[in-house]
Amino acid sequence: MEREPASCEEGEAVNASGAVGALAFRESAQQTKLTWGPYLWFHMLRAATSTLSVCDFLGEKIASVLGISTPKYQNAIDEYYRMKKEEEEEEEEEENRMSEEAERQYQQNKL
Repeated sequence: MEREPASCEEGEAVNASGAVGALAFRESAQQTKLTWGPYLWFHMLRAATSTLSVCDFLGEKIASVLGISTPKYQNAIDEYYRMKKEEEEEEEEEENRMSEEAERQYQQNKL
């Protein structure tokens, strides 16, 4: 059973996944051709960027565990919104109470 040639979209997907492997192979082939100076510089730079990435990641995790990344006045902001909501509910209750009272007076005057 013969397989049909891949269409452009399928070919692009195959090339995209295979490109990573080809790039890694090409990079390793180029490393073997470097002289000592550029070779050491390449590995030093690669180690430095990896170390920086790890430190950045760990710093973010430690800050979130210690609560350093939370806003300083978040509790004051939450309290403000809670009080505002309570005031709105009280105003709504007052309006409902007044409308009920007005309805009762209207019903009494109607009779």
